[in-house]
Amino acid sequence: MSTKFRTIQSKGYLPVASNRLIVGTKLPCDLYMKEGGIFRILFDAGTDYTKITREVLIDRGFTELYVPDGDKQLLYAYVSESIDDCASVMDSPRAFKDYTFRKDKYYRIDKHMLVPGTDVPFCIYSMKHYDYSLLLNATSGDPGKIDEKVLSFPGDVLILQSDIPLYTEYLNTVQQSPNLSGKNIQRMKALVVREKSKIIVKDLFDNPRSGETIQQAQGAVNIQSHVYEGEKLVKENSRIPHESFAAISEHHEKISGSGYPAHLAEKQITLFGRTTAIADCYDALTTARPCRQALTPFYALATVAKETANYDPEILKSFIRMPGKV
Repeated sequence: MSTKFRTIQSKGYLPVASNRLIVGTKLPCDLYMKEGGIFRILFDAGTDYTKITREVLIDRGFTELYVPDGDKQLLYAYVSESIDDCASVMDSPRAFKDYTFRKDKYYRIDKHMLVPGTDVPFCIYSMKHYDYSLLLNATSGDPGKIDEKVLSFPGDVLILQSDIPLYTEYLNTVQQSPNLSGKNIQRMKALVVREKSKIIVKDLFDNPRSGETIQQAQGAVNIQSHVYEGEKLVKENSRIPHESFAAISEHHEKISGSGYPAHLAEKQITLFGRTTAIADCYDALTTARPCRQALTPFYALATVAKETANYDPEILKSFIRMPGKV
């Protein structure tokens, strides 16, 4: 049975019936809801679609969601799969036991780090519907080449935990790949910083009492450099006004002078910088981390409200009042 989509004129979105979403899968692309003629993102790509998620959609009366036109092929491939093939591993005790037993063997990487035509010295695996499979077999002595098969796979991309050192070496060299050019090089630099930071944080959580690990982390990558890399990326877009650059370069500065990277204080930080610093703190508190659950908006605001020494008190007052008006 073929799947057809109805194009929404001038909006650039395609509708998909919410009952076509498959419990136990990861959503292949961003999904939007439509309220009052306005499209708002509801789920990010890669979100686990669970029974609870489905019940929330039913309770809120969302019978139709939307995806951008550019994600049509991802959506088509997703909804065209048979329900039998997409049965959730969570519904099978044996399958779930196998998944939980094996998951600690793997480490998830960003698919965007895999440059077409580049050789890698480690195996690459996929996880789709919580089932693992080998995408590319490779070793240090017999590298494998990144091809369309690897890049087009819709699921998560993983490597073995034991291959993380080889992946780190790959991160150190991928920026010099002849298959990269222009803006792709700058984007790759930012992605490398993020991937290295993820590995460092993982190492610290795996061995939190190791002072040696912390020293290695400080030498491996300057995590604060994401501020500079982010600013470089937006400066490449001529349509972004220069006045907004401060929101990126100063979003970790604090009026007490204890922030980074420039350790600015008080009015040395622009209005954009002081505002973004508060928003960034709130966003961090309300986002789940490996070490803690996300805070509710109420508790996040209560936490931010205590930081009067670090954040502009007048902006802080306005920010705390603002969510109640949204």
